[in-house]
Amino acid sequence: MYFLERALKKLSKKVKSKKTDKKKYLPPDIVEGPLEALVLRQAGKSVAFRCRMEYCIDESGLGFSPVGWHPFVAVLAEYETNNKLVYKDSILEKFYKKWQPNNAGEALIGMDPPPKKMAELPPYALFLSPWKPVTLDELKARIDQWTSEDNLEHGHPELDWKKNGLKFFGPVNDDLGEFEFQRLIDIYEVLRKRGYDRDCGDIGVVLLRHRNEYRFLVAGGGRHRIAALAALGYKEFPAQYIVPQFVVDSRDAEHWPQVRAGMWSAKEATAYMDYLFDFDSGSWFDKFISS
Repeated sequence: MYFLERALKKLSKKVKSKKTDKKKYLPPDIVEGPLEALVLRQAGKSVAFRCRMEYCIDESGLGFSPVGWHPFVAVLAEYETNNKLVYKDSILEKFYKKWQPNNAGEALIGMDPPPKKMAELPPYALFLSPWKPVTLDELKARIDQWTSEDNLEHGHPELDWKKNGLKFFGPVNDDLGEFEFQRLIDIYEVLRKRGYDRDCGDIGVVLLRHRNEYRFLVAGGGRHRIAALAALGYKEFPAQYIVPQFVVDSRDAEHWPQVRAGMWSAKEATAYMDYLFDFDSGSWFDKFISS
């Protein structure tokens, strides 16, 4: 129960600090739509909006919607029916054991064929999205930073992604698997008992525009929270455009940094957007993980 106690203590401290210090974080106003929020964000005003769960995905194409599939949501659904569930018997462990991409191309689960140069890079280069203005070395340094900060914040500074693995795919060792499993359950229990506390910060998303449609890429913090909210049946939640590159439009594909650098072709970059919008993660689970 370490994580649950820590999470509850953290929530309690934030609520108390809000009462005693007006300079502490106050969540911004919520506007109804993502486009209104986008216009205000582009004008320099921080706002939140009601983000629809059905449109939320991650970089690998796995979805948080009721018709999609994501291992974080799936393991919490197991826990809902069996609160004595342990990591060793969970769908999360099965996911990490069965889904172990050899390269970044394979990590883009549903792209066939994958981008040619991505197939030559390590799996973590999955996050070298065509619109990202970073080199592979800069990406690796960023992963070093945010994983170490995240592990320290949650009481496990000894974890190192180069040794233990990354939470987004296998292989991971049992230390990281157990950590992610317990962290998800504890966040789920906090949200189940107390609801969504905006004083702890809203979930960050990037607006993806493609073919007159849009999706929300979870970025800027909140993967565990959105998984818990999805498992609890939330249809929408307060979200913000947090990261600097908060809107991506496929009409700009030829000008994206990784396309200009030759890492992706414009055709591959557009195909990646097709993939993010169309990938059936539920069917992929049925074929590759549950079998």
